[in-house]
Amino acid sequence: METRFAKHNLAARPIHWVLVAGFAFTWTCGYAMTTLVAEDSPLEELLFGLHISTGVTLLALFAVRVGVRVKHAPPPLPDTVPPVELVGARLRHATLYGLPVSVIAMGWFEVGSGGHGVE
Repeated sequence: METRFAKHNLAARPIHWVLVAGFAFTWTCGYAMTTLVAEDSPLEELLFGLHISTGVTLLALFAVRVGVRVKHAPPPLPDTVPPVELVGARLRHATLYGLPVSVIAMGWFEVGSGGHGVE
């Protein structure tokens, strides 16, 4: 038996995957600059710049994603989903919106408190 799921809005899908790729890239830059690259090297400075600029870009793109989400509600879950799972799904979804914002905010605070500016 084939189950068909409704799809999210056409604008939301590419934004989602660009955010996924952007967060993976930012994490990779952050990991590399803190563990794999010599401190104060030109490569570390390059990675730091990429990490910061990608993070700021992700914050702006995330704001666009929230706007798309507000304008276009996601497809409804099947009627067969138990109420307790509906609550869990909504809580997970809210967490998935809050987590990126909090990670970006903490990074911005850390950069600012470390004497570096975000341009």
